[in-house]
Amino acid sequence: MTFKLDQLRRCSVAVDLGASRTRVYLKQAGLVVDEPSVVAVNTFSGSLIAVGTKAERMTGRTPEHIRVVRPVSNGTVMDIEMARRMLRALVGEKVRRAWRRRPSLRAAVCVPHDAGPLACRAAVETLTGVGARWVELVDSPTAAGVGCGLPVEQPEATMILVCGATTTQVAVLALGSIVSAETVPMAATPSTTPSCSTCATSTN
Repeated sequence: MTFKLDQLRRCSVAVDLGASRTRVYLKQAGLVVDEPSVVAVNTFSGSLIAVGTKAERMTGRTPEHIRVVRPVSNGTVMDIEMARRMLRALVGEKVRRAWRRRPSLRAAVCVPHDAGPLACRAAVETLTGVGARWVELVDSPTAAGVGCGLPVEQPEATMILVCGATTTQVAVLALGSIVSAETVPMAATPSTTPSCSTCATSTN
């Protein structure tokens, strides 16, 4: 997908829905959420028992009526409704009030570089379900390059390596778009994935 830096500048919220962790960045507030992408739900009532770190600690330790769910797999939202509920719970009421003060809230969300139409739609619906009025889709390698401060919009070759919890994405960027990319099923385990798991190089 083609990328324009101006599109990101207009966004007030940036969301990374990863298989391992969910991160939310709020303009002028910084990183407000950095939690595991896990939800514990009561199968009888449908209510949420826990989200994030608390839910992850419950994995393999719950009675039959409590199910631990990961609504995101390989960087793609698999369960839209559960992802919405997880995101609402993670950001908290304070952040949601800040969102509501922006009637035309724009949000950016990361998707895999090879995400199909259904995966993109799931990401958009997840963000609109928590209050976003406009959602910008940014592929993960491009978002990583922007976060590292690399000149991804310039006529220079920029190589990005994104190590996720389930896959690793390797891409070469130039002029705001991906020149070549590949996804391989090799990654760090969720417990060892670093908070900044991107290595990048740039060359003329």
